[in-house]
Amino acid sequence: MPGSPYYRLALRGEAVLDRLWSVEARLHGVELGAGVEFIGRPILQRLDGRIVIHAGALIRSREFPNHGHMHRTKLLTTRPGALIEIGERVHLNGVAISAEAGVTIGDDTVIASGVAIADCHGHVLDAERRAAGDRDEPEPVTIGRRVWIGANVIVLKGVTIGDDTVVGAGSVVSRSLPAGTVCAGIPARVIRTYQK
Repeated sequence: MPGSPYYRLALRGEAVLDRLWSVEARLHGVELGAGVEFIGRPILQRLDGRIVIHAGALIRSREFPNHGHMHRTKLLTTRPGALIEIGERVHLNGVAISAEAGVTIGDDTVIASGVAIADCHGHVLDAERRAAGDRDEPEPVTIGRRVWIGANVIVLKGVTIGDDTVVGAGSVVSRSLPAGTVCAGIPARVIRTYQK
């Protein structure tokens, strides 16, 4: 229960562990800027690619003490030369990112739990080629600055999301979205443009 001595002790214990996740990330070859904070242990895989997390980013992988239904954040580069670059002061809350080419997230972006971002579909659409083991080619994903992506959104390959855009929970982003808009749906589309 919040406020109890046991709760405070648990929070202190978790804070000690959280500092260790930064050390583990560096051991995995993740490039960390100043003040990057981990809450909970992320899953990190870097196959000759690069994972760069810039200053002040928050990577959350644990629901305690809040955020029910939180997933662990997963950052995976699955091909040599792939790049995941996370901007300054970005908040990732239980997000899965998989890059064969590149996924870039701009400064001050907030991404909610359950979001999946991938720059490759994996297998090709054609059934015979898929059965033969053919894979499609990756296309980079670019997410702009000050973007807010709601829970359980899927962002597919080749997509650019413009600065200051909001993507509603549960959306599937299969094509690029312009800056300064609110977008939602399957597939995600503009439902409102900000007045500037």
